[in-house]
Amino acid sequence: MSFIDIDKFIKATYKSTNNDLILDFYNIVLSESVKYDRITGFFSSSSLAVAASGIVNLIDNNGHMRLLCGSTLNDEDTDAILNADDLKNLINSKFLKDIDNIENKIIDDHVKILGWMVANDILDIKIGVKKTKSGYSSSSMLHSKIGILYDSNQNIITFDGSVNETANGWINNIESLKVFKSWKDFKFMQEDIDDFNKYWEGKEDSLEVFDIPEASKKCLGTVQNLWECWFFGIDFEEVVDGFFVL
Repeated sequence: MSFIDIDKFIKATYKSTNNDLILDFYNIVLSESVKYDRITGFFSSSSLAVAASGIVNLIDNNGHMRLLCGSTLNDEDTDAILNADDLKNLINSKFLKDIDNIENKIIDDHVKILGWMVANDILDIKIGVKKTKSGYSSSSMLHSKIGILYDSNQNIITFDGSVNETANGWINNIESLKVFKSWKDFKFMQEDIDDFNKYWEGKEDSLEVFDIPEASKKCLGTVQNLWECWFFGIDFEEVVDGFFVL
């Protein structure tokens, strides 16, 4: 199927007070996606658990996700990515064929699944930090919440709203989304698509983007302390390979 086939199920707006954002929207579009670009102020692997059926279909579609976070990761998620190479074979090829088992694994152990997705090049993560004329500040951050999803026919669905990529954002908070479709609303989508690519490629002057490359996974443990470093005035020149030496 494609996004065109699910068009009638996708509304222009969603409010968590009236809709189940996961069941009525997120899982539906993820299940038809082969590529997902996401900007979020905050991220937690708990979002993988609450959208498990959509995530497993993205994986089954040989899909890929690029995640740009505006804040640091929590300790558990940092540790999962830090040890991503050890988790690479967490799910073997036979297990991957059993969709129900994958979904249960995501729900039960979303932290390890995060590391597994990174190790298997299903998920790329970068952290974007707001720059000011005077340097870096703990009082400002990348805080956009945009999602851009592509199907196998290059149809695009974007959403823009208040939802962070966390379980609380998707299921507990009062949140809202506006949704656009390339076959109907492309003129409203282009700027978000351009912004994501500009940010991801590090071409926005007001944003410092930190890669989490394969060779630097062992450095990721320091990322959780970036805000504290800036807050306490540690010089940005103490960065090595894009990460602070603490």
